[in-house]
Amino acid sequence: MKKYFSLFILMFFVSCRNERTINEILNIGKELTTKDLSKTDSTENIVFIGKSLKEKITELKKQNFELKLKVQNGDLNYPFGDSKAENILVLNNGIQKLNVRLKYNSNKKKFDILGFATE
Repeated sequence: MKKYFSLFILMFFVSCRNERTINEILNIGKELTTKDLSKTDSTENIVFIGKSLKEKITELKKQNFELKLKVQNGDLNYPFGDSKAENILVLNNGIQKLNVRLKYNSNKKKFDILGFATE
């Protein structure tokens, strides 16, 4: 019985951590889609935002300002991913999808953007 209880507690903490990570990544999506990125290279949750990603997000918003956000665990398949990203933030405007590869930087307590790909 102790083993089952311990397993339940472990699963509970893992699911809470995963839920917290999902919410943090959704906040990154909100930052990327609502802030004026032309005036900054970082945010509260992002270490660095490159020029090409800023341009792509601007393009997506011009096509359709309403963007849906989704979080996926893991990395994109080769050749776009190299198994280093922990999560993918998907920005979908109904015309295009932008997949942003993210990895948590524990030193800076923010996320690094490892790259992006469009569909």
